[in-house]
Amino acid sequence: MQGINEQRYTVLSLLVGLLIKLSLNIPLIRVMETQGAILATILGYVAAIIINLIVIKKSTGFSYKVVWRRSLLICLFTFAMFLGAFGIYEVLALFLNPESIIESILMIISTAVIGIVIYGYLGLKSKLVNVLFGSRVDKVKQKLHLKI
Repeated sequence: MQGINEQRYTVLSLLVGLLIKLSLNIPLIRVMETQGAILATILGYVAAIIINLIVIKKSTGFSYKVVWRRSLLICLFTFAMFLGAFGIYEVLALFLNPESIIESILMIISTAVIGIVIYGYLGLKSKLVNVLFGSRVDKVKQKLHLKI
C-alpha cells in the first residue's frame, strides 16, 4: 500500500480486521472453543486483505485475473501432491509402524519425496515454475539434467 501511496487504507484495513476479530472472538469461542478464536482471527485477516485488494484494484487498475488463474493452478498441484503423499503414507502404514522412530522417519522421507516429485513434475511440465522464477529455473534444470 505504501508503494501506491495509500497508507491511510492500510490503517483502515487493520482497524476493520481488528474490529471484526474482537467482535467475533467471544461469541465464536463460546460456540467453538479454541477453534472460535482461530476463526475470528482468520475472518479479521480476510476482511483486511479484501479491503487492501479493493484499494489496489481501484488505485492502480490492476487485474487479478492472472493471479487467480495461477493461484488455482497452484491449488490443483497442491491437491495432487496431497493425494500422492497421502496415498503413499497410507500404503506405507500397512507395512510400517508409525510409532517406531526409524519406521516413522522412513515414512516421512518417502512421503516428502513423493510430494516433492509430484509437485515438481507438475510445476515443470506446466511451465508454471518458469513463469514464477524465470531463467533461474533453466540453470537448475541443466544442473540436474532434467528435460521436462
